[in-house]
Amino acid sequence: MANASLPGAALFLYIAPVSTPTLANTFLFLAASHDASDEPKPYFEWLQNYAHIIYPLLILLVVVLVVSAVVTALRTQDLAGAVKAEAKRRVVVELRQQLQGTTAEALAKVVGLEPFRVVTLLEELQREGLVTSYTSSDRLTTWQIKGTMSRFR
Repeated sequence: MANASLPGAALFLYIAPVSTPTLANTFLFLAASHDASDEPKPYFEWLQNYAHIIYPLLILLVVVLVVSAVVTALRTQDLAGAVKAEAKRRVVVELRQQLQGTTAEALAKVVGLEPFRVVTLLEELQREGLVTSYTSSDRLTTWQIKGTMSRFR
């Protein structure tokens, strides 16, 4: 409990005496019982002896991790905004030329992207309402511009 006779600012600084040992008292006891003349631990000594090897290896490890992160970021499956817009435009232009519809693999050859990226773009265009798709009994998905009727359906 705080002493009521202390001024207002000192009320916050007053610490009540505790009769039972607390965690803080235990740490103070351990710190006081530590002899300053103790030898340094062997791993600290080893670290000091081989610092000329350890620290450059740590720097090299950090550099390798940063480079691998950059390479991983470059290999992501997403296209950049401008590249994606240009690829979508090329897909729509090709689909306008192929009114009967075409497959993602054929579009990939014309557009110059991998087929899985073309399928991703086509699915985005389908969500936007620009293209439709249908799958034949041969399990071949054909994509076409929305609003054009296919003769082969």
